[in-house]
Amino acid sequence: MKYNHLINNLREISSQIKNKLAKNEDRNILLCCIEKAINHAKNGDIERAFSYINKLYTKFIILQSKHSPCCHYYLFLEKLKNKLLKCYADQPVEVLEEELMELINQRIQILTVLSPPAGRPPNITGILREVKDGIIKLALQNEHEDSDTERMGVYRLSEIIEFIPATEEDSECGDGDETEVPFNDELEKLIDEEIKLFISESTTERISITGVLQEVKDGYVKIKVEQENEIDIEPEVRVYQTDYIVGFSKTDSGGTPGMVTLEVAVQWPEGVEHPEEVDVILTREEVDVVVETIDGIAIFITEPSGDVILRGEPVPGFEIPIKKIRLTGNQKYVTETLEYQAAVIPVEGVILNQEELELIVGSSEELSATIQPPNASNQNISWESSDENIATVSDDGLVTAVSTGNATIIVTTEDGQETDSAEVEVVSIEQILEPTPITALRGEVIVLPEIVRAELSNDNLVDLAVTWSFADEELEGVFEVPLEGDITAYTLTGNVEQTEQSITLTINVEDSQAVPVTAVSLDINQASLLVAETLILTETIHPGGATTKEVIWSSSNEEAATVTDGIVKAVNPGIAVITVTTIDGGYEAYCQVSVSSIPELELIYATQEVYDSPEEVTINVENLVEFLELDDDEEILYYIKVEQSGSNRSLSSGDDTVIINNDSIEFNLYEVTEFETTQNYSKEYFVYMSTDPDYPKADEQTLMTNFKVGSPVPTVSKENVRVNLEILGGPLEGQPQDITFILAREIDKEVIDITWEDYIDPEAPEGEIEFIDEVKLIGSTDSEGNVIWEEPRESLKLGGYFLLEVTPEGYIDNLNLVNPESEDGELLKEVHLTRGGSIERDIINTYIGE
Repeated sequence: MKYNHLINNLREISSQIKNKLAKNEDRNILLCCIEKAINHAKNGDIERAFSYINKLYTKFIILQSKHSPCCHYYLFLEKLKNKLLKCYADQPVEVLEEELMELINQRIQILTVLSPPAGRPPNITGILREVKDGIIKLALQNEHEDSDTERMGVYRLSEIIEFIPATEEDSECGDGDETEVPFNDELEKLIDEEIKLFISESTTERISITGVLQEVKDGYVKIKVEQENEIDIEPEVRVYQTDYIVGFSKTDSGGTPGMVTLEVAVQWPEGVEHPEEVDVILTREEVDVVVETIDGIAIFITEPSGDVILRGEPVPGFEIPIKKIRLTGNQKYVTETLEYQAAVIPVEGVILNQEELELIVGSSEELSATIQPPNASNQNISWESSDENIATVSDDGLVTAVSTGNATIIVTTEDGQETDSAEVEVVSIEQILEPTPITALRGEVIVLPEIVRAELSNDNLVDLAVTWSFADEELEGVFEVPLEGDITAYTLTGNVEQTEQSITLTINVEDSQAVPVTAVSLDINQASLLVAETLILTETIHPGGATTKEVIWSSSNEEAATVTDGIVKAVNPGIAVITVTTIDGGYEAYCQVSVSSIPELELIYATQEVYDSPEEVTINVENLVEFLELDDDEEILYYIKVEQSGSNRSLSSGDDTVIINNDSIEFNLYEVTEFETTQNYSKEYFVYMSTDPDYPKADEQTLMTNFKVGSPVPTVSKENVRVNLEILGGPLEGQPQDITFILAREIDKEVIDITWEDYIDPEAPEGEIEFIDEVKLIGSTDSEGNVIWEEPRESLKLGGYFLLEVTPEGYIDNLNLVNPESEDGELLKEVHLTRGGSIERDIINTYIGE
């Protein structure tokens, strides 16, 4: 593939993000940009691929601006950003060069990949003077205003992420200055959220302030700060100038409920060479969790109590550090260290990965040796062959067959002279069996055999790969018999791997025409799967009497789902489109697949994420009743209490009780506990239920759920609802514009059956489509598939909505599939707007025919 280097780089970045970053909106945006960039690169649309790479790079910078340059998150993003820079080696500059040529002698602003301190993107403004040989020259403001000499800035086209014509406002900032990304826009999205501000009024001192953001206005921010250790004193409102804010981050409101964050720092002796990063293994009840360190620190999210064992991976020349610790359940954040100690560790043995090899003359295979123990100080080994006339072996263990016969490959350790060996039998190909001739019709597409069978000198048979050619032109696995002509037989030549031999394949042609394929369809067009589940798809070739029925299966996202011969296997949470393509004609059919994790059953849960008042809070216990399997007259008394995240102070008496029996469905929490509320709307309230008034920490003894109580008028901006549409197949493929979407309040109907038509106003004039009042947002897609929302009919309030599409005729959308990010099996169409939150949906339309 032309852009393999680019695609592999992006896949590696994607893998690191999935392994290191917690699931949240920022992570989703990063992975979405990468996936779209990879897909466009695969399709050869490198310009669109780099439009998403540019977005990815900019997002890295914005995320870094919210964190301290010393924190692990910032440094991890810096590593990813540096890796992303390698992708720019593949960036085509021809189009960029043409666009810039049209702006000669005009003022422009460029964003480059060069990062100044604090990770701010350098937006450089100047007058474009020259574009030549991959270089541009900008006339920047001269430091001496009375000088007639222009100060020139020279930049490589390959280092320019994007550019825009500069406005007058840009020029007032000073040509050539690096203009910082303003914090105001990002901070305004966090009103009423608990955040941490990093403030510096000098070059040497910096402070951090944690509190609830109240207001961002006129160059100032207001933040409400709780008085330390003073529960009954009103929070203090402080005001800071935005000019002094050097960074900010959204705080974790209490961490993962019911879990503890365990940070393990790896230490090494000074002056001793060692690897930069290692794996740390946490073992609990014989189950291992492996996390690679970032800057020497591994972070685990684990159960809050119990015994765990921590150990580092084996490193040659060091004792393996092992530590057993006991988590008490009283802490939310625990720090530990693992210290590697240098030591002279003798070699005790060596093991080869294979004991026997069979090689064809001229072929090679690599052996690998593992020294025991794996952390032995001296890892040096040597290789030798008992007969180099039969087989040779390199210093890296690569065995090459020279002539027929038998030889022994021996590996020896430098320390202790420990050995292991592998027996090699070298054979030759005695005969390649000619493939059976194929009979075909005129116009028929023939799928050629991928392997041929060969007979070896030891009488064994082996399958060897073969590539075919006709008239000196290499074939791509198929041969199409010409429709016209009077040739009755075609002879193809096959080159067999591991040999210099060739074979022939005869295709005999009958004097009648093949029935061509005109279409293909699938029995299933949509499916929601749990991880590890399988789905069998069956294709139907049209017409039924078509001559060539072979097809090719593929998945748009093999990290989410793979497919082999129509059998789909769910691998990881995500969205994939399974495509079946006919060999004859290249016709396609699609199945949209959503893969989600196995949902965790919540025995109790709040019926809403956010309530307008405490009196509305309702706790559902249906799952608990089903789990308990009570007798008809049996009742169980549960104690119940309410706390707010970040505080151990109970907001209720703690002695309140509720009785659960077979008729229990839900209860009003306020009526049972009359719990207190606070003015901190960003924090969650936690409800604990237990049959034990001491509320033991074990999950099976104490149940927990959470909710928020909102401010009187909580609203969400339409910009926080981001939707993108992609269309596959049919007449609209690649043309996602002018498709209508709506965001509507929930109605009393089965979720899976709800469509946009349920919201049509029956009293609208004939021939016109108007929506009822439950529709709060209406928008349509642009040429890139992004939904542009009209002004909302009224302020968007917190709560549940449905996202629906006026799907084009002949297509199906994926809104009825399970959301891979959902923990309880909700569909993609189900949207929950929360304070300061946002939602992002990638909608796919696949063609199923008129």
